[in-house]
Amino acid sequence: MALITPLRDGMNLVAKEYVASCIDKGVLVLSELTGAASELNEAVQVNPTDREEVAAAIYTALTMPLVEQRSRLSYMQRRLAAYDVLRWINDFMEQLIMTKKEQEALKVNILREPDILNMIESFNHASKRCILLDYDGTLAPYQRLPSLAEPSQDLIRLLTGLTAHPANEVVIISGRDSTTLEKWLGKLPINMIAEHGAFMKYKGNEWKENISMSTEWKDQVRPLMQLFVDRCAGSFIEEKRSTLAWHYRNTTEELGFLRSRELRNSLLQLTANTALQVIDGNKVLEVRMIGVDKGVAAINMLSHINPDFILCIGDDATDEDMFRSLRDKGFTIKVGRGNTSARYTILLQREVFPFLARFIQPVGKASPDYSRTGS
Repeated sequence: MALITPLRDGMNLVAKEYVASCIDKGVLVLSELTGAASELNEAVQVNPTDREEVAAAIYTALTMPLVEQRSRLSYMQRRLAAYDVLRWINDFMEQLIMTKKEQEALKVNILREPDILNMIESFNHASKRCILLDYDGTLAPYQRLPSLAEPSQDLIRLLTGLTAHPANEVVIISGRDSTTLEKWLGKLPINMIAEHGAFMKYKGNEWKENISMSTEWKDQVRPLMQLFVDRCAGSFIEEKRSTLAWHYRNTTEELGFLRSRELRNSLLQLTANTALQVIDGNKVLEVRMIGVDKGVAAINMLSHINPDFILCIGDDATDEDMFRSLRDKGFTIKVGRGNTSARYTILLQREVFPFLARFIQPVGKASPDYSRTGS
């Protein structure tokens, strides 16, 4: 038996060398924190800080039947033989090239003053304008709990200013549920789209459900999400009429990301060959029906408004559907860094208010001071 239990390491070739040197028998007890742990799944893996678990693993190794020893070794030895040094080098170089490509993709077109002036000029010459705005992360900063992101007075004042001109149509297009949007913004003369397009409200009308859907699938997804709530302190489930979301914004960054990858893989397996899709958002995993997205909802709204000027702003992965649908039709802006289909990027959420304020006053006149709002 080989007992290899570091708390932190790199590749840990000693564990691989032991497996390679075994003939017919031998058991590897390996710390789950080692670099080799993900490759040597058949080892008896332990938490090296748990004395009782390590002791139990030693006992398991010393009493393991010979047939099981050979079976575990066979799997690991075949894997090590296939993943030799040449394959490792090629894989390493391919990942370096892939990283470089990802870095190139992350280059963003920062929104600059000439671009803004061009937008304002187009805005002033348009007879019908449509401004599509995401809510969380765009009009309001992210909060620890979704219920805390109520619109500020500055936001209400900004939206009121944008809707004051009869040629302007403002659309709030959000993943929020219709009840919340109605409570927060229902008194404003705006159009609203809830739950990424599942529900829609034209200005002055009642809410309308775009598609009728069964929610029986939630009974399968909810227990899986609850399992990860139990495993990841600070995470929680948000349930809306057409979606289920697992939020991990309040967790420790490393643990939250790790658990989110595990849950994502589990959800993808669970929803394979179904009418459901898994959306990997800004520290949230959301499950919803295929065909319900902001891109489709935005196109439907535009066909109703028929504008000759379109401005669209969002920050999340769910907004990319909207950016792709509208890229050649208007001005699209992503808030925050990251690869995007939007034409321009505003780096910080607090810069959105001053930018939008410039569309309220005519060119050459002072706009309200929003330099400290939206944050």
